[in-house]
Amino acid sequence: TKLLHREAPMPTIGFAQYTTPEMAATALQAMNGMNLQGRQLKVRVAHRDKDKGIANRPSANLYISNLPKHYTETHLRDTFSVYGNIISLVV
Repeated sequence: TKLLHREAPMPTIGFAQYTTPEMAATALQAMNGMNLQGRQLKVRVAHRDKDKGIANRPSANLYISNLPKHYTETHLRDTFSVYGNIISLVV
């Protein structure tokens, strides 16, 4: 028996926290599914408090996946700051 190990490239992901949930919702609607340098972005609300019993609370945090491999925090800020003030961000 031979075990095959295939290393799939890990997607580049980022998180952006906006000042308000409304700004995050605008960015999500505009950017989810957007083609960015040949990659289709996946943007979702990042529910940081979901395990703390806080349900249905609007979130200003976004999870962004399938970013181009070379993307930095500066790139992400430039791309997403048009939708509102970003408090924090990480790639």
